[in-house]
Amino acid sequence: MTERGWYGKPKKRRSVTRQGKRKAERDLVGSHFDAVAPDVLWVGDMTEIETGQGKLYLATAIDLSSAAA
Repeated sequence: MTERGWYGKPKKRRSVTRQGKRKAERDLVGSHFDAVAPDVLWVGDMTEIETGQGKLYLATAIDLSSAAA
């Protein structure tokens, strides 16, 4: 790649958290991740993936009663 003058595009990193804009929400889970029954406690995450055709978003939601420990 170097011989042809190719190089990676540097990524501009920025935080999605804006400090001081809103008050933090109270902790509804209380850091206890043991669900007592199905459909009681869910967790999720979202990731942004940049591609050559634009941004993709990968989202997950997991019911903690069925998640492997």
